[in-house]
Amino acid sequence: MDEWRPLKRVQGYLPIADHGLIGDGRTCALVGRDGAVGFMCVPRFDSAPLFASLLDHRRGGGLLIAPARVVASRQRYVPDTGVLVTEMRGPEGGVEITDAFLLAPGAFGAGREDRTRGTSATGARDARQRRVEDPPQPPLGR
Repeated sequence: MDEWRPLKRVQGYLPIADHGLIGDGRTCALVGRDGAVGFMCVPRFDSAPLFASLLDHRRGGGLLIAPARVVASRQRYVPDTGVLVTEMRGPEGGVEITDAFLLAPGAFGAGREDRTRGTSATGARDARQRRVEDPPQPPLGR
């Protein structure tokens, strides 16, 4: 999971193996090696998806933080945590994203100060692009 590899899409989609899972026991999100939150239901697992580009890349919506052009990327979990680190390299520089859900009060391990999404960039100032795609369209959003 932590090897640098180029991104390879199949019919516009990253393979499911190129996603990491973050969650808090109530909900979860799938984060791609491309820096996109491609699926997330909030506030619960059975809620309508906020982002669902993993299911429909044209209408599903998503959140992307990445170099303008990703050449290679990798993901890893911080040891003994559910904190996911996604690193991407592009011609202009690199981006590192740290993703985690805060644990609900009273949950096992609650009380730590985890950030939900933090980023750092190296290289050119414009190495990082941020984009919130359109929210999911019915029927994805019910």
